[in-house]
Amino acid sequence: MPGSTRELALFTMTLLEWSHGCDFVLVDNACLPPERRFLRGLAEQRPRLEYVQLPGAEPVAHRVALDYLVKLEHRDSFCFMDTDILADGDWLEPLVAAATTHAGVFACPPMWTEPEDQIHPSHWRRLGGRYHVTDTGMVVGSTYLAIYDIGPLRQVLDSGATFGRARWENLTPPVQGQLERIGMRKDAYDTAKVVNLLLVAGGHELIHLDAPGLHHIGGISVVAHPSADLDERRVAKLESVSDDERESIENRLGRRGVTAEYVGAILRHLFSGSALPEPPRSGDDSLDARLALMAESIRAAHDRHGNELAALPS
Repeated sequence: MPGSTRELALFTMTLLEWSHGCDFVLVDNACLPPERRFLRGLAEQRPRLEYVQLPGAEPVAHRVALDYLVKLEHRDSFCFMDTDILADGDWLEPLVAAATTHAGVFACPPMWTEPEDQIHPSHWRRLGGRYHVTDTGMVVGSTYLAIYDIGPLRQVLDSGATFGRARWENLTPPVQGQLERIGMRKDAYDTAKVVNLLLVAGGHELIHLDAPGLHHIGGISVVAHPSADLDERRVAKLESVSDDERESIENRLGRRGVTAEYVGAILRHLFSGSALPEPPRSGDDSLDARLALMAESIRAAHDRHGNELAALPS
């Protein structure tokens, strides 16, 4: 997130703490020079971190970054995760074990979603990012944390698919045919959904796992730094869906906003000395309780790693 590289690095430190034998790549997506110096300094200080700078002077979309990074991958798996995921317990072993028998392993839905928010109703016409399974039990994956078997993934990408969002009319006839065959014709697909569905169509198994040791904020960069056309795209989305889906989206956006604003305020308090935010009042007692626990985990992580991160160059 622009302007918050040091704060979000706190989450990376917790991932290092609670994993063993796992290296991480810090991806520079048009960071400012001070952020770039910080990321390079962190990677030099921590041997399990690697720094990669995306080409170009302007930030690129998530899908563009993924399409670029997968071409650089020389190992058997292609893995990525969002920057706002905090670890407070062991989490890696079950995911690695599942990756030996599945072409795609997914985890870490945002903490502001409930299990029912993550299930895609078959009659809805858009396959959004937060859905990792359909109401018929088909796993469609997500982009929060993903581990792909590189062989099947490359076969799908070589067929002409990309990680990008897609509309039905823009898909090639062969891709449309495969999606229709598995009953997944939709008006629109969010990032990576077409890739995942083509893996399913090709007979590959996907799985979504609970990871109790990982906690995903979800949407913190969108709330803090919305894109110029965000409101326009949001209005278009809401106008294109049924009433029940519109209500679901609006409720989700409210919970996401409360979560991201509160966690962002906690990070600013710890790193910049701003005022301690008031406890959140989202209207959802369960979410408010999860946010209170998350705040404690962030404070504890800052106690352990704040001095190290503050000492790095910027």
